[in-house]
Amino acid sequence: APHRTMSFGQTIPSSCQGLSLKLLCSVLRRISSVTVRDTESYGLLKSAGVKASLSWDVAFVTEPTVQSIARADAVLAHHGLKPERTALLSVRPFDAMYPADQNAVESMLSRLAKSLLDREHHVGLLIQSDVASWDEDRSSAKRIASADPRIKVIDCLQDQDDPDPVATLTALLNLANIAIGVRYHTTVLRLAGGRAPFNLFYSRKGADLQQRLGVAGCHISDAGSRATIDAIEATAAAAFDPAPLRQDIRHHFAEALKRTAV
Repeated sequence: APHRTMSFGQTIPSSCQGLSLKLLCSVLRRISSVTVRDTESYGLLKSAGVKASLSWDVAFVTEPTVQSIARADAVLAHHGLKPERTALLSVRPFDAMYPADQNAVESMLSRLAKSLLDREHHVGLLIQSDVASWDEDRSSAKRIASADPRIKVIDCLQDQDDPDPVATLTALLNLANIAIGVRYHTTVLRLAGGRAPFNLFYSRKGADLQQRLGVAGCHISDAGSRATIDAIEATAAAAFDPAPLRQDIRHHFAEALKRTAV
């Protein structure tokens, strides 16, 4: 039932335009509560007459556990990576929802990985999604890693002995000296663990983290220069306090639940 339905912590992708956006807004006007995670989506919905509020992605409430950190440490050791020297990069396929030149992005990430290796960092490509054939990271990671045998592919999602591979993934981002987020949730989970990432954004949700939180980064099409490498290395020692964001998320979520109960 619409009055018992809420939408929380989502983004309206830039590919949602025209009739698609109108139809989406017509549905969102009918449900009890809408909360988005970026200012551009918030502005779009407000201008379309949708009663929306602005908060953050719910993954900001995630915290690494002692157990997940131990598993993550073992994963890095298995690949011969030392946490204090490791740079983790996420990858992703691009599509109609999030369009980009796949070959150009992968070539850039390959060059970026080699530049980090030249500066004596250990480099791992993080497999973060395998939800469907059109949203899996392994194919892209395999192509990028083929450029240099020192580039490791870190895939804890396929470990059948891991009781919580997502928690292990979160802990990996907490342990690594450097985290470079192509995927949005790489950046979010690194911040949730109290450490600063380098944000290679490709969408309004990623850009919003840079604008609202001052996260270091740039659009993915602008990456790859020496200045980018210097900026990436500067994030290694930077801390982040996620507590205010967690408080904001819990407040907005509780208010959304109240509206569904009316």
